[in-house]
Amino acid sequence: MTHTFFESNTYTTLENTDVGDKSQFICECSYAPDTTQLDLVFDPSEDYYQELTTKLEAGEWEHFIARIQIKYNDMVMAERHLGSCVAEDVAKWFETDVDGVVDDMIKEALPEAEQACRNLLNDLMEDFS
Repeated sequence: MTHTFFESNTYTTLENTDVGDKSQFICECSYAPDTTQLDLVFDPSEDYYQELTTKLEAGEWEHFIARIQIKYNDMVMAERHLGSCVAEDVAKWFETDVDGVVDDMIKEALPEAEQACRNLLNDLMEDFS
């Protein structure tokens, strides 16, 4: 279940790619601005904090929530969110996935999406047989 904090955001879709053993799913990568107060998620006493706030205020970096949705026939079967991401270029952050977090989010969501499809199939068979 997704927290309402994540659901209430307006997301910008960056890309859709095939995922799954038979490419039966589409993975949609999107993001929304993260308006969380910075000193609640980053330590103001750390050396990086001044650069972080300066670059964010200047618009050089973006503070955002990353979202991965695994879809089947345009239905969201699973999703994952990661808040308090910071990057100069959000699209490049998703594309390069330097820390492997995007890949981890996809790997985490795929089994849930597969199970959701099985559940849907069982429900349909029960309802229409």
